[in-house]
Order: sequence, then structure tokens, then C-alpha cells
Amino acid sequence: MVAVDPVASRRAVARDLGAVAALDPADVDDVAAAVRDLTSGGPHSALDTTGRPAVISQAIAALRNRGALALVGIGKPAELDIMTVMTKGIQLRGVIEGDAVPQEFIPRLITLHEQGRLPLEKLITPYPFSRIEEAAQAAAGGEVIKPVLTFA
Repeated sequence: MVAVDPVASRRAVARDLGAVAALDPADVDDVAAAVRDLTSGGPHSALDTTGRPAVISQAIAALRNRGALALVGIGKPAELDIMTVMTKGIQLRGVIEGDAVPQEFIPRLITLHEQGRLPLEKLITPYPFSRIEEAAQAAAGGEVIKPVLTFA
């Protein structure tokens, strides 16, 4: 896995969780080319969490032939290079709430966490509901990966 993120702390978490490389897009002239180089021709799959049209275009350009891009970020309308999508046979897939069956997926996540294979403590930061604005700002500023509101 190659992670691309402008926030150093998130790149560090990606490396801790098994990324073979973590790139700062500001340090690379051509993100797609750098990812293709690191993956010997491009990854088989990519995941966009930003919803940003420029990032989606970079992900498409980075993928190898017959690669797949999952879109989970909600953003603005994006223009796609249809010729690249067609000639490379790229699959685009929108994903809502993990496309999972909660009755099956949640127990599986709990089991993975109990086995130490899903380190939620590295991914979430709890905030009491009374600090909802602080949580939103921390997420927007890249200080946390996923703020979780608690009602205790």
C-alpha cells in the first residue's frame, strides 16, 4: 500500500499500519508517476477519501490497466479523462458506508480489534459531544484521522 497525504501525522499512521511508502503530495512533482514507480506500474486498486477532483484524477492516472478506484469521499463534481478510463479499463466504484451488511461487518471489525489487527486507537480520537466544533476543526485541519463524538 502507498499512502498519499499532506499531513505528516497521517502518513506516519499509514506507515505504522503497513504502508510501504507514504508520500507528501507537496514534495512530489507528479503524484501519479511516483505511485506508479513505487508499485511497479501502478496499483491494482486505489481509494479516494477526499472527494477532490484533482486527487481523483491523480488516482485514475496512477492505476495500472484494469485497476479499480473506490470513491468514498464526498466532494464537488469531477471531470474525468474518459479516454484514460476507457483505454486502461479502469473501474470506478462509489462506496456508501463501506457497502457492508452491518450485522456481519460490525462483529467482524470487533473480532479484528480483539485480535489486535484493527488498531482503532490509532485511527479515532474521542470527543464529548459538547466539543463538536473542536472535533470538526481537528478533522478539517488534519490533526486527527477520525473524530468520534461520545455522549457519556
